[in-house]
Order: sequence, then structure tokens, then C-alpha cells
Amino acid sequence: DAVSPDVATFGNHDFDHGRTAAREVTWESPARYVTGNVMEGGQAFGDAAPWTIVDRSDGALGVVGITDPKSSIPEGLTVEDPVRAVRLAVSALHDHGVRAVLVLAHAGDDVVRTLARQQGVDAIAAGHVHRVGRERVSGTPIVRPGVNGEVVWELDFDGERVTTDDHDVERAEVNESVAEVLQAERYRVGLEDTIGYLDEPLERDPNRRFSGVERAGCLVAAAYRDGASADVGVVDTRAIREGTRLKGTVSRADAIGLVPFGAPLCRLAVTGQTLERLLR
Repeated sequence: DAVSPDVATFGNHDFDHGRTAAREVTWESPARYVTGNVMEGGQAFGDAAPWTIVDRSDGALGVVGITDPKSSIPEGLTVEDPVRAVRLAVSALHDHGVRAVLVLAHAGDDVVRTLARQQGVDAIAAGHVHRVGRERVSGTPIVRPGVNGEVVWELDFDGERVTTDDHDVERAEVNESVAEVLQAERYRVGLEDTIGYLDEPLERDPNRRFSGVERAGCLVAAAYRDGASADVGVVDTRAIREGTRLKGTVSRADAIGLVPFGAPLCRLAVTGQTLERLLR
């Protein structure tokens, strides 16, 4: 509400609390939700539009949204071909006389780069991949804001060539009214409660996590093992969130933030041969 965006699209984590919660967000948000490929019962999910038009002083801007078919979307929803969705949207938007088309793409690099090669796509604002990025594919600019919006990208469509500029959010002024609401909510639900102490800082570096034994992954796996009263704890490394290192006093928010999903903890009995194959 504070930012009051004009348009938004769906990422896979919009569904972490289920379809009902996601649908309510789309209804209550000041943004117009668009999706060309997240479907429910043959219709765009949550009363979203396949595309929309934002009127600007220098001409109309068409916006279409897509989500990566390989991302975690709940059962009951269908994620259709993003390339086909963008082609259909571009054709319709050009029929309405827009001067440029922006694609909001919560998708991986392969999907986004394929979309950038499609005729009529002028720029792509992408999410899903956890890094700050800027590149051009077939002349089409692609920008990524990083984890939790490390930067805000400014795209200028005024010239023949779309230009991009990044703004570091660390230098931005904090909206105190929003900060107060969030902090009060953190205290209300117990996220600020102290649950432990770290003698040594705990790094949350994804490069280390994917290269072998690493403390954050070991901590989560051990928590799963103990929580399930099991012999072995297994965690999908991709589920562990990166961020600033944890040090000193550890809050409940710090611990939950390592894997902040409401997925069930499963306890399985497997043979030693199966366990060995999993480890390999």
C-alpha cells in the first residue's frame, strides 16, 4: 500500500500460504495483477488479467506477467507455456496501440532469455533468481533486483532504446510508518523472542552451501533430524535462504528465516542402500 505499484505478477512464494491467501492479496492490493500463464479452471488466477496497459504522458505501456512453469505452484493451478502467453499478449497489446511492452517474469534465466528474443518484447523485469543482474539479449534489457529487492531498477522507455538505472535500497529513506507496523507485528507473534546464542557467526552464503558441508545447512538438517526423532536429517539445499550472517543473540525470526516455509516435516523409513543412493 505504501509503494502503491500499478502492476504486479505472481511468484511461486506468493502461494506459500495457499491459494486462498494468494487470491485475497490480489483482491486487496493496489496493484493490478497480471498473468498470462498461471491458470485456475481455464481462467487467469485470482481475477488477474493476462495483460494490462499503463497510460503514460509519452504513450501507453503494455505489461504482461508470467511465472516459471518449473517453480513450485500448488495443485489445482496450471502454469502454461510462458512463450506462448507473451506472444499472445504482445499481439493484443500492439492491436491496442501501445508504444512498448514490458514483461514481468518471475522465472529462471533460460525462460527469461527466451522471452527476450521474442518479437515485440521491449524490456523484462525479472525475479525468481537470487542475484542482482542486468544484461541484454537480442537488444532487450533484462533486470533483476536481487534477494528481497536489493536494488530498485528504473527503466526509461522514452528513447528508441530502453535504458536502465539501478538504485541501492540501502541508501533510501525508511518509511517509518511501515517499519513501525512491521516491527509491532514481529513482537506480537513472537519473532523477536531470543531462542539461542551463536559463539561464532553463521554465514548464509549460497556459494558455500552448494559446494559441500556448511554450517547453515548442517544446522537445518540437524533440526529436522531432532524434530522427527530420526537417525538422519535431509534438507533440500535450495530451500535455505541466503542473507546477512547471523551472530550473537539468535531470535525466532532468525531461525525461521533460514527455511521460512510451512511445508510438513516428513519421517521416512528407508534401506541403507536407498540412503546411500540419496547421498551419492
